[in-house]
Amino acid sequence: MPVKSWMLAASLVLASSIATGRGPDGVGQVKLGMTQSELSALPTSGVHFPAPFIPEPSGDMGDDGEFFRTTIKTPWEERPLPARVHFVGGELASLNIDLEKDDGLANRIVAQITERHGAPTTEDARTEESCPTLGGASETVRGGSVTHRWSSSEGQWGIRSTVRITDLQSCLAREFNIPTVASVSLNLWREEVASNPF
Repeated sequence: MPVKSWMLAASLVLASSIATGRGPDGVGQVKLGMTQSELSALPTSGVHFPAPFIPEPSGDMGDDGEFFRTTIKTPWEERPLPARVHFVGGELASLNIDLEKDDGLANRIVAQITERHGAPTTEDARTEESCPTLGGASETVRGGSVTHRWSSSEGQWGIRSTVRITDLQSCLAREFNIPTVASVSLNLWREEVASNPF
């Protein structure tokens, strides 16, 4: 069986949208719209932030609001996972959780959201590449992104939930037996839906 080299990135994103389905608005007792003080006061028996919020630059997320890095304790792992939170108007607008190279966890998240909220819209943007084998034959590898989307609205808020798994398999990675490198993250955010002028 040929050696496979994987580079994986998965993200769950919640953003403004018109409702076409339904998706999550948080992780456990951590919900979008909560204040920093409410998040800091969450009981340790559930999903919570055991580390302080450390300010950091907004990076590619724009200049709106405040960004912090921290850690979050979830049922998925024994240890807290690295996290990034974004507050707009004092309320939690986005949450990013680094799932630490665990593509299996990303697939479990897709299954859990599907079980609770229904099947997503799935887009498979992977492309195929034919790689020669030592025996003179060839083997096809597939690289690119598979994106699962859920959309919902909560009153004035629009939410889009997205799990994206990017697998950058290639003939080059296969040939040189590049070790598995996985970047897997869970992102959630919300924005206010613009009012309909009509």
